[in-house]
Amino acid sequence: MNKNSREKSNKFDTEAHLRAVINTAIEGIITIDNKGIIQAINPATEKIFSYNEEEVKGKNISMLMPKPYEEEHDTYIKNYLSTGKAKIIGIGREVKGKRKNGIVFPMWIQVAQCFENGQRFFTGFIKDLSTERNYLDRVIGYERILEDSINEIYFFDAETLLFTHANQGALKNLQYSDEKIKQLTPLDLKPEYTLESFQKLIEPLKSGNEEKIQFTTVHRRKDGSLYPVEVHLELIDFESRKVFVAIILDISEKISAETNIKAQQEQLMHMDRVSIMGEMAAGIAHEINQPLTAINSYANAAARRIKSENIDIDSIEKLLEKISNASIRASDVISHLRIMLKPNTKQHRHLNINSLIEDAVELANSDSRAREFELILGLAKDLPKVTADGVQIQQVIINLIRNAMDESIDKSDESKEIEIATRFLPNENRIEVSIKDQGKGIDPKKAEKLFDPFFTTKGMGMGMGLTICQTIIHNHHGKLWFTQNPDKGATFHFTIPTALDIDNE
Repeated sequence: MNKNSREKSNKFDTEAHLRAVINTAIEGIITIDNKGIIQAINPATEKIFSYNEEEVKGKNISMLMPKPYEEEHDTYIKNYLSTGKAKIIGIGREVKGKRKNGIVFPMWIQVAQCFENGQRFFTGFIKDLSTERNYLDRVIGYERILEDSINEIYFFDAETLLFTHANQGALKNLQYSDEKIKQLTPLDLKPEYTLESFQKLIEPLKSGNEEKIQFTTVHRRKDGSLYPVEVHLELIDFESRKVFVAIILDISEKISAETNIKAQQEQLMHMDRVSIMGEMAAGIAHEINQPLTAINSYANAAARRIKSENIDIDSIEKLLEKISNASIRASDVISHLRIMLKPNTKQHRHLNINSLIEDAVELANSDSRAREFELILGLAKDLPKVTADGVQIQQVIINLIRNAMDESIDKSDESKEIEIATRFLPNENRIEVSIKDQGKGIDPKKAEKLFDPFFTTKGMGMGMGLTICQTIIHNHHGKLWFTQNPDKGATFHFTIPTALDIDNE
């Protein structure tokens, strides 16, 4: 190969390499002549402006500019050619570009000039800033949101657990400076946790089994004061390392509001129990009067036996035993009455649900209307215990029995039966209690409102009974509902978790 051939081959290789670089460049490259006419564009420019080369080649560069730059560009070239004063050439600056669809976007342009065969050309190197600008705007926006948020927001290292950032809401609430907070870990704020228990808490995030976790705990301020919080925690990649992001909600007001609501619920429950006992007063008085009358009768009989010439010790002992039994019966009625009239119970214990029902039925039998009904018990044997407030559960049972009586009171046919049954639901680890009547059933039009406050189907009453029952069962993590019987009447059901289920929560 002679010298000319080698030079021609090298020139061809150089041009091919340069063309390959231009075509694969991620920046846009545009070449125009000294009149602003586009000579060539690379693929990156086609992508930026959404034009292909055939659509722009031979046309003025101003077509890629929005107003007022579109009108100013030709004047700018003329001024440069006449004065040599450059605004972009060799300097670079941010300007606006216009895509084929008319959308205006920010871009960075730097222009170089070159000469070929005595003719001047300008080559512009363009970078689309819209993506970067959007990203920057989002970052600035996120930072502003993080800093302005009244919630506490923390970043802490996944390995050392040291805080890397805390927003102003966190610093203000905790009373720490930004410098001091970065010397602490979540364990310094959460007195309930040890390093071992906290590592166990965050393990599902570190292992990837969970994306987010949520829990409640307490935070400790610099001055030692405590406040309840709800924590939302996740693990992310940030600046080439794993960090935890924690969003903390101060739930002091929420808990305070809930404590007002619970106090009101307790008052309503107490009022309901007092109302029930008031309506049953005549029956209760009768229940107490019967053993008292018997005690008086047995005492008089014993006195006569003692005064007789032939004292029968055996008969006197039997009379004294009857007096004792009658006093126990009266005492039981009064004891049940006193318990039901307590303003606040809040005693959740492991209890036998069948025993609760039997005691509730005994008290329900004090109602004067109960003489018209036969209360039939179908209680399953060997049921697991429940964790419950016995007084409140008995309140529900008595309410439902009395409602069943109300639904059947006008019946004049065969005996009026109310069935109270229990059964174990092993798949749910719950016990179901049902009270079945033989009344007229639930009107479908009124069914949806049955548990609404102040809704009643009775001539008298405030319509709070079923609402209170539902609240009690809900607070016991159970469910209250009713079903229409296939023949006649309705059955109210409620479930309550077993003690084992509650203990495992």
